Amino acid sequence: MTYKNNIIPTNSIVTIIDLGSNSFHMIVNQYEFNSFKVIARFMRNVKLAENFSNNNLLSKESITRGLQCIREFAQYLKNNPSDFVYAVATNTLRTAVNRDLFLSEAEAILQYPIKVISGEEEAKLIYWGGYNSQLQENFKRLVIDIGGGSTEYIVGAGLNIKFLTSLQLGCVVFRDKYFYNNKLSEVGFQSAYYAARLQLDKIEKQIKNSKWEQAFGSSGTIRSIYNAVKSINKRHYIIYDDLIYLKSKILYRSNINDINIPKLPPKKRSTFPSGLAILLATFDSLGITQMEFSEGALREGMLYELSMHSHNYETNECTIRELESRYKVDTSYTKNFLANIDYCFSMARNNWGLTDSHLFLITTAARLCRIGIYISYMNYHHHSVYLLNSINMFGFSNEQKKYLTILIKNHIYNISKYILSEAVDYTETSYIKYLILIIRIANILTIGRPKDQQVDYKIEFYDKTMIFYCNQQWIADNPINYEGLIEEAKLLKKTPYCLSIHVSDT
Repeated sequence: MTYKNNIIPTNSIVTIIDLGSNSFHMIVNQYEFNSFKVIARFMRNVKLAENFSNNNLLSKESITRGLQCIREFAQYLKNNPSDFVYAVATNTLRTAVNRDLFLSEAEAILQYPIKVISGEEEAKLIYWGGYNSQLQENFKRLVIDIGGGSTEYIVGAGLNIKFLTSLQLGCVVFRDKYFYNNKLSEVGFQSAYYAARLQLDKIEKQIKNSKWEQAFGSSGTIRSIYNAVKSINKRHYIIYDDLIYLKSKILYRSNINDINIPKLPPKKRSTFPSGLAILLATFDSLGITQMEFSEGALREGMLYELSMHSHNYETNECTIRELESRYKVDTSYTKNFLANIDYCFSMARNNWGLTDSHLFLITTAARLCRIGIYISYMNYHHHSVYLLNSINMFGFSNEQKKYLTILIKNHIYNISKYILSEAVDYTETSYIKYLILIIRIANILTIGRPKDQQVDYKIEFYDKTMIFYCNQQWIADNPINYEGLIEEAKLLKKTPYCLSIHVSDT
């Protein structure tokens, strides 16, 4: 995630909103002494993913329940203002075909943006939440979080994540598919179990090879199982035999509503059998014999990341720097590219209504372009796009990655004839076009020039016109760049935009 200014002042009130597939959460915190103190906590069992599995459509009933919960959250925030509000949505809103219908109305009610995070981003935050809630030791741990629409699996040591993934194993989705109308049966349970095993086959070898030392479970589903085990056996961890016993207990009944499990709230009954089937499959597939419960999960991970940001740990920056280091990028040339971008951006900012978030996008795209060159110069922008979309880009949302992909693809050579349609899904379509124009000109002005080259030209940006000013000496010193500008001006004649070059004698 990205946070404005990266710093949370002491005594700030920070609210985290988590729109999950089964429940919506809001946690209100006060930031003091480099930690967050919870001052209010809300949870509503919205069941957003109910009846979702067949067509990836949110039902009218789910949308109504979700928006009613958002209204409650919004009313609290109106009466109790927060200094910072961060709202995220997870699996169901990642995959829902009609998610925009819900999100647009939810954001209008909440009066804050809602960020749909990727499965990898969710997994990372879950891991960090668990790490922060436990003794922060560096042994290798496996963290598992069974949600309403997906299950996250993460292996890490300390803050270093070695493996993470998000599988389409959700207790709400599995309930609707294998325990329809709340019916309980051995056939239904085994069907859910083997469906989970089938998906776990994809990651079984990687996780076993990671040689994790201790397993942890987090969030609602595993919490319910953990509380039941603690009540029955007075133990603070889950073993395989506990899961077998709980399976026999629930299958003794024929209807989910008749389940009688100690410490299981009525609102958690409906997803208990499906969650148990997923956890039992996880134990069998990954060779888990014992699991401890972790209080920290996604919301706590968001707070931990905020805390790190307040100490200048910028996840986005760390991700890009790690890639620059991995591919041994000479960042002195990158700085020249960024200097040209910074100058052009500053000249265009007011007329084109650009903001710091747009500057962040365009500079990140430029750095990824430079990284692509160090992978292979031939078609380097394709390498940059592949890298962006094939590795875990910690700190970057799916939306940001789509913006970056468009920028990188169009920063050189021909501009896609379909650029408008490519950006049509974005709320800031016009800004993407502006950023493409800036990064293209900055790239032209960077090619072949010395590492320490200062900005020695002038450029002005108007509505659809750009005017470049230079003199004859500049052309003599920079023939490649001048020819590049001439070609760019010709290319832009096919678009609504115009690049005019004014040359003076002195």
